[in-house]
Amino acid sequence: HQHLTFKRIRLALGDGLKSIGTGKAGWMEVELSSGRKVDTEMVILSIGVRPENKLAKDAGLELGIRGTVVTNEHMQTSDPDIYAVGDVAQVTSRLTDTATALALAGPASREGRVAADHMAGNKKAKFPGVIGTSVVKVFDLTVASVGMNAKALQQAEIPFQNVIIHASNHAGYYPGASPMAFKLLYNEKGKILGAQAVGIEGVDKRIDVVATAMQAGMTVFDLEDLELAYAPPFSSSRDPVNIIGFTAANILRGDSRVMTWDQVNTLDRNKVTIVDVRLPEELALGMIDGAINIPLQKIRQQVNEIPKDRPVLLYCQTGQRSYFAARILNQLGFEAYNLTVGYNTYLHA
Repeated sequence: HQHLTFKRIRLALGDGLKSIGTGKAGWMEVELSSGRKVDTEMVILSIGVRPENKLAKDAGLELGIRGTVVTNEHMQTSDPDIYAVGDVAQVTSRLTDTATALALAGPASREGRVAADHMAGNKKAKFPGVIGTSVVKVFDLTVASVGMNAKALQQAEIPFQNVIIHASNHAGYYPGASPMAFKLLYNEKGKILGAQAVGIEGVDKRIDVVATAMQAGMTVFDLEDLELAYAPPFSSSRDPVNIIGFTAANILRGDSRVMTWDQVNTLDRNKVTIVDVRLPEELALGMIDGAINIPLQKIRQQVNEIPKDRPVLLYCQTGQRSYFAARILNQLGFEAYNLTVGYNTYLHA
């Protein structure tokens, strides 16, 4: 959102489209649900994808989710002599084992190969389903995802946990390092359910690694041990994929307690102590309401300033220093939690 605003794109979030009418001098007037009116020369409606299924309907083929053509693992329709591939074909989600529709070129190409092989007599040719790996460029940013996001998991009533890290695309001491926000969703056994990442460089390769791990049935514990290519211009000795694996695995093993940004405003300030472990000069960026400042470097010396009879939430800019602080306090007998996303994400969210 910040990047779009920087590129002079205005956002009307939490609003809706009410009507499109004729404006002044041949322009169109768009009225939003809030009553706000905007004059524009062009309107682009990007509100979903519908399959062109008229031929399938006329052929009497069985239709499935959102009007897609029902297919089996060989891409055969309800008429075994007719095959369907691409955006019109209903496929299976490898995460939920349920029917879904996915309008992406990569799966469509592979579906076409399976169909061709099966037609040519290779009866073992099967399409294994989809996990939904995608990437898009938004001006200077890359946004990529794989699997299910939090909203989809909630709708499917699938229990999950998630972590967010902020990392650089390569070693920070090498010129040109850029920040990356990386989110991983997983269940209590460590099964990877999805991931999203946003950054300038290196985003696509991290999502591709997670996508490969998901298809191989790997868990967050396996991400810890992945041996990935490293040299300072390309990555860090601990790649962001390793780091997000460390973070998720630490939580599942009980090595660390965490809270996410959306839990902060639900906390009763009279029952929870919030500690900002950044340096005093960083506080100009803002603080969480009700927090006290004890820099990480002084956490042991000033530990008596923190009540021990209540939970403690610690945060820094990105979550790394507060992780160290939380480990220190837990070792000293506190019930300490780390704000995994840090103040950086909390502020924007």
